[in-house]
Parts: sequence; C-alpha cells; structure tokens
Amino acid sequence: MHAPRKTDIQLFSLFAGVFLVHQLTQWYGLHSRILDNYLDPFLAVPVMLGAAILIIRLIQPKAKLHWITVAVYTAGLIVFFESGWIEDTRLHYDPIDAILYVVGALVFYFTINRVDR
Repeated sequence: MHAPRKTDIQLFSLFAGVFLVHQLTQWYGLHSRILDNYLDPFLAVPVMLGAAILIIRLIQPKAKLHWITVAVYTAGLIVFFESGWIEDTRLHYDPIDAILYVVGALVFYFTINRVDR
C-alpha cells in the first residue's frame, strides 16, 4: 500500500472540514441562508470523489479519474438531488445548485484529482 500525497490529503481535509463544520453549525441551530443553500452542492463532488480517489491511491498512487467519469458522476448528482421537486411540492429546483455542482467538480478535477504536482 502507498500513502496518498500530502497535498491531496490536505485539500481533501480542507473540503471535508468545511463541510463538517457547516453541518455542525446547522445541527446547533446556527444558520446562514446562503451557506445552507449553496455550500453543500459546491462541496459534494470534492468530498465524495476526493474520498474515493484517496482510497484508490492507496493501491495505485498515480490514479486519476477521467474527466468523463467526473462529468457523469456530477450529472448523476444533479439529476438525483435536483429532481426531488417533481415528487415533493415543498421542494423547488434551483439552477444555481446545478452550477455549483459543476464548479465543485471542476475544483475537484483540477486540485485533488491532479497527479502532475
């Protein structure tokens, strides 16, 4: 087994840490409308795919997810999380969420996913 690169672990820890702190603040009743609505879609791809690529790199240190894999995964997240309004009238579709999923995917692809550092 190989240890993932220190920079990858630091970047993943940053994204996961921000996500965790935000979840804890929500749990304790501290709310910020902008963060509550938009931080989770932005951090979803870096946290989920970041964890996956770090595990893969334990076995294959130079592993990198292809851009098509990242794009299909991101599209799946958008469809899965943003289609809830079809079944539940209390939910609403927010196109900014879809944009933030894509921005988060780009951040993941050009930071944690890079192998040429």
